[in-house]
Formats: sequence, C-alpha cells, structure tokens
Amino acid sequence: PALVGSAVLPGPAVALDASPDGRWIATGGPFGGLSVLDADSLAPRTVVDQPVASVAFSPDGSLLAAGSNRYTPVAGGREPTGPAVVLYETDGFTPTDAQPAGAGDRVEVPDVGFSSDGQWLAAVTRRTGAGTQLLVWNLERLDRPAVVRP
Repeated sequence: PALVGSAVLPGPAVALDASPDGRWIATGGPFGGLSVLDADSLAPRTVVDQPVASVAFSPDGSLLAAGSNRYTPVAGGREPTGPAVVLYETDGFTPTDAQPAGAGDRVEVPDVGFSSDGQWLAAVTRRTGAGTQLLVWNLERLDRPAVVRP
C-alpha cells in the first residue's frame, strides 16, 4: 500500500474508525477529544474537547458513537464531565443523544460498537470500585439500556 496523506491530530489518539462510505475518519483521545477528519482532504474538525476512549460509526454511516474517558483530567486540571456515550449525527456531527454509563466521575468506555444491522449499540464500561459492565441499547428505545454484568 502507498501512503496517500497524513494529518496532525490535536492530541494523542487511542481510538480510530472510518465511516462505511469512506467519507470520514474519527479519532478519539485522552487529551485531543473527538476529532473527525474528511477522508479526502484530512481536514480536521474537533467535535468535542472532552477525553474520548472509543469511537464507532454505525453500519449505515448516519451515526457516530463516542465513549468517554473520565479518568483523564481536561485542560486546567478540570475533571471531565458529561455523559459516558454520545451519539452524533454524521450530517453535521451534532449530538443527537447522550447515554450515562453509571454513576460517578471515574467512568471509562474503552469500547463501543454497533450491531451489523444498526439496531443495537453496545458499550463496555469500567468504573472505579464497580468493575466492568456491558451496556446494550436498542437504538429505537435509548431510554432503557440493558446492563449485562460479567
């Protein structure tokens, strides 16, 4: 394979996914937040500056899920805030839904993923003192996640 381009990211990246249509590349990191790059030009747009541990595009490319990393302080030593999993519509990368992943500030979502039919969203969460959980949402009923404990 031949290298076709490169881009400087706003901070270290620990998560990466490409949209199914090849139009977008999403990255997430503890200090750079969530960035989405145009795959042709590699021009970046920062979507959110909160720490991000995981990213995934839905199979139809209409949604991007981002899992938080609330273990890493943000600029100025502030504690990260906000929901653990945020869904963005890819037509403007505006948040369309946010899902909590458990109480407490110290929550990390090291992996998110969609089912191949796009009906389900799953997230693995780690929380200080509470261990690991698997949360699964029916995207038609986001108000009721199923919690699966290993």
